[in-house]
Amino acid sequence: MNNLLLAGTVVVSLTLALYSIAVITQQRTGKVNMLVVFSITIGILFDISARLLMIMGAPGEPLTLQGVLGYTGLAAMAVSVILIWRIFRRRRKEVSMEVPRNLHLYIRYAYIWWVLTYIFAIGLAFFN
Repeated sequence: MNNLLLAGTVVVSLTLALYSIAVITQQRTGKVNMLVVFSITIGILFDISARLLMIMGAPGEPLTLQGVLGYTGLAAMAVSVILIWRIFRRRRKEVSMEVPRNLHLYIRYAYIWWVLTYIFAIGLAFFN
């Protein structure tokens, strides 16, 4: 494995940790607070960085099954980040903000999808 792929793998694993902190905190409390906003924002930045590292380090075509699934997971989490930031910006003076039920469910399903794509990518890499 070349250095860029190795770095991408480490960064995407850190992304999993950041997303987990954000989503589990949000799901348990039903609210958006600074920990959620910080973790999910850094998580999306790490996710984008990991994808770029993997694209640069992977030989061949960037549009593989593994890549496309990763992009859909990234897109789902990007929507979560945008929606969380919208709530956060509207209610800046509050310490934590209630999340509407439909957004609460969306964040959960986006996270589950992202984790499934992460696991699938590990499986594909293992068998290649």
